[in-house]
Amino acid sequence: MKKKTLLASAILALVLLSAAYFLFLRQTGINGLYNSIQWFDKVDRNKEVCLKIEKNNTTSMECFTPNKIEDFLKEKDLTEKEFIDNFRWSSVTKDKILTFDEEPLFYQLYDKIHPNTSNIKNVSETYKDIKKKLEYLVNKNEWVLDEYLAYYYMKNLEWDYKEAEIFKNKICTKFKFMCSKDLVYAVFKWKILDDKKAPVSWVRIKIAWKDKEVLSQTNWEFYISSEVSPYTKVRLLSVKDWYSDWVADFDIISPVRKQNFERDFVISKSDNLIKIDTNNLKIEWKWVSISNKNYLIKTDWSEYRIPFDSIVKENWAVFEWKLKVYTWEFNKSSDLTSLVNSDIFDEVAWYAWDLMKTFWMPYIMFLSESWEKLHILKSNPMILKTRIQEMRALETNKDKIYEPLTKKDLEFLVSKSKELWWYPIDRMFLFNNNILRFPAFWVFDQYKGVWINEWMKVLNTEWDWELRFYTLSEKIK
Repeated sequence: MKKKTLLASAILALVLLSAAYFLFLRQTGINGLYNSIQWFDKVDRNKEVCLKIEKNNTTSMECFTPNKIEDFLKEKDLTEKEFIDNFRWSSVTKDKILTFDEEPLFYQLYDKIHPNTSNIKNVSETYKDIKKKLEYLVNKNEWVLDEYLAYYYMKNLEWDYKEAEIFKNKICTKFKFMCSKDLVYAVFKWKILDDKKAPVSWVRIKIAWKDKEVLSQTNWEFYISSEVSPYTKVRLLSVKDWYSDWVADFDIISPVRKQNFERDFVISKSDNLIKIDTNNLKIEWKWVSISNKNYLIKTDWSEYRIPFDSIVKENWAVFEWKLKVYTWEFNKSSDLTSLVNSDIFDEVAWYAWDLMKTFWMPYIMFLSESWEKLHILKSNPMILKTRIQEMRALETNKDKIYEPLTKKDLEFLVSKSKELWWYPIDRMFLFNNNILRFPAFWVFDQYKGVWINEWMKVLNTEWDWELRFYTLSEKIK
């Protein structure tokens, strides 16, 4: 009898142990799910929360009690991975999570910052409007997390990573869970190709938000992993002798724990190499001259007038030694995806989205003999004269952007260029005069990897322009 009792006890113990082990596995899995979602450990899991769930190209708002999430997943036929990958945050205040019946506030703001249109007239609120509103809300110190996250994202977008980090620390003080478990493990991987799709090795990659550089592998594949805060604008920039810049930018706006980014990038080989010795004021190029104050470099379509003291290092110190100057003349057939998809800033909306389309583009890059990137400052620019290569596409409205550009339009722009002081035409001028069918001119800040609208003047009806040209828009913070 005693043996049977012991046997029964052993069997019962085994059953209990198995049940406990099963419960342990179950709880470990659910806790893993909780740990994948930052705010789960900050809410009352017995109270209902509501989320936007995206599945099979449909979006719905679903409410559930966190402690009963397994029943919710089963009812909605969602795997844990589908739930983690596709949920959207609800709005968060300092003491509770709010349910919502529309897009979460952060995503509303994000969508306004990135309007899916190239026509500014269709945008109800510009970037400037949203920024002003967010600055007001942030200064009120009411601490609605979505608004603070949108403001943090804007600081990233404007390349003010240092200020963004300071602001992020303020967020962490109020919402400790935003910094305890919120880091995203981001993996970036791509191949670097030239414009003929051949591999390019040994490309220097600048990791903007970390302010450091790495070197691509000899097999022309680039791979880097890093912990990144959600709501960060991630940018990577390249430097390679003879090759144009490219910029890889990624918006990490989902708090999913691990995110992978894979993309191929094309960099174009230069048309020309010009050598300059700044100490001896010598220059090696077929079309060149030197005046009392400037180097004058001519290419097939463009002319650069470069002041002697304008070539500087990134710390603004004047560069005095030998350097290499590379030039390009891009047109509509050039593969510029890695350049023109970079962020764009202008005087109409300040930040513009889905805007860039080129009809021709002169491009110039300065490198020291040791690969150091050199710059021309906006405060001491070179002067660029150039001619649009693809003028017929504008006259016929081949790309169906606005309307055909007329000779009357050109005569008006030439007249205003002579009548008004300095360089009078920018995108705001074109917008105010209802002549956006004429392309604005954009200058690429080669340090920040963003496009900036620049003032220019139209010299004649033969499509010749002149403007101030530079590679660095402001002092690096």
